[in-house]
Amino acid sequence: MPDMKYTKTIALIITLLCFLQGQGLALAQDNPNQYNYLYLTIRNGLCDNSIRAIHKDHNSFMWFGTSNGLDRYDGYELKHYSTAPRQPYLFIESNYINDIDEDDNNYLWVASEAGIMSIDLLHENLNFYKEYSGKNNNVLYSPVQALLVDDFNNLWVGKSDGLAYIILDEERQIKDIRILKKDVDIRTIVKHGSDIWAGGDKCLLHFTPSGKQDYSNIPVVANLDTSQLIFNRLFSYGDYLWIGTQSGLYCYNTQNQFCILYQHTPNDPHSISSNFITDIDKNSSGDIIIGTRNGVNIYQRNDQFVTFSRGIQARSLNDNIVNRIFVDKNDNIWAGTDFGGINIMAPQRITFNYSLQGYEKGVPNIISTVLEDKEGNILAGIVDGGLAIKRKGADSFSFFKHNPGRSSLTGSQQHLGYHSGSAWQLLDINNRRRTG
Repeated sequence: MPDMKYTKTIALIITLLCFLQGQGLALAQDNPNQYNYLYLTIRNGLCDNSIRAIHKDHNSFMWFGTSNGLDRYDGYELKHYSTAPRQPYLFIESNYINDIDEDDNNYLWVASEAGIMSIDLLHENLNFYKEYSGKNNNVLYSPVQALLVDDFNNLWVGKSDGLAYIILDEERQIKDIRILKKDVDIRTIVKHGSDIWAGGDKCLLHFTPSGKQDYSNIPVVANLDTSQLIFNRLFSYGDYLWIGTQSGLYCYNTQNQFCILYQHTPNDPHSISSNFITDIDKNSSGDIIIGTRNGVNIYQRNDQFVTFSRGIQARSLNDNIVNRIFVDKNDNIWAGTDFGGINIMAPQRITFNYSLQGYEKGVPNIISTVLEDKEGNILAGIVDGGLAIKRKGADSFSFFKHNPGRSSLTGSQQHLGYHSGSAWQLLDINNRRRTG
């Protein structure tokens, strides 16, 4: 038969943990103040406060594409790449960076107003591919708005006048450049399963693999009029394709081809804060994190949005125009803004304070019950150890133990009751004096 002392102790611990976890989750979801805010701006050495791209590489370096150069951040210092660097090896052809991705060969690919370049992360060598003279090489030297590395370790390139596909060899040199679609303004590309989706100005394209390093364009079947929408960001999560437009947020189930639209509703604090969606990511809980022209939104499974925006309080975003969102493995939200640099939203964690951990005769204290009375005093029953009381505002506990032949303890909400052998007596907990 199990020891009842330990059974009660385990049950109490489980109950407390479930309560604390539930409280912590509720606070984190419903209270915007449950984030700590850190800022990385030009005051900290960032080359510009207007953020266009965010990427974390396999070495855990953070890369920020801005309107005035490319920054690499190691958590302490920033390394600047620009058109006028202090060192020649940090030279890039354009300061206006639009997108960043990484391949399986440890190459970082950067899209800018000057075209495409790569950085060998192992040796930190830059390549601008000037030597390539094959067909469609103009793709490399003209502005690029979006890029993606696919499962074949090749590049998808979105431009204001078309969608291109660049096939690379193992040395990351260009083998071929194909134009997949002309006369389309492509601003975002995403991998969804094994398929590729691309969106832009009044354009949403869907491609599926049709062979090795080959794709076929298939029609998009959805209950939305793509000819009236500007697609800023596509994000894949399970069967759902989240679509950020300048007219709202769409959630498209690609299996049943059904689409739901979320838009801002005035006077509804639980609606999305803006219809102009700039970026989308998710956290480890599966909540969708959305960047907008009016702050950061978190979409939860109750079909409600929690909004984080610039406020007069110390803990808030420093700019409401959020261009890019990146969520790291610790659920920190890196919000790249238009005027405020990088805002890092770090979730506040549940913290535990430990009491009554003392050992008596080599055996730890076993807590059988815990009570908080209406005055804010904490009472804890200790198996074979009596009663411990921590008065409201006190730093430590007072202890009351059974003394054979003199008194026995019992508890109430405001007073401590004990039996003196001939009568029941009451002890005022706050004043520690007998009242009867």
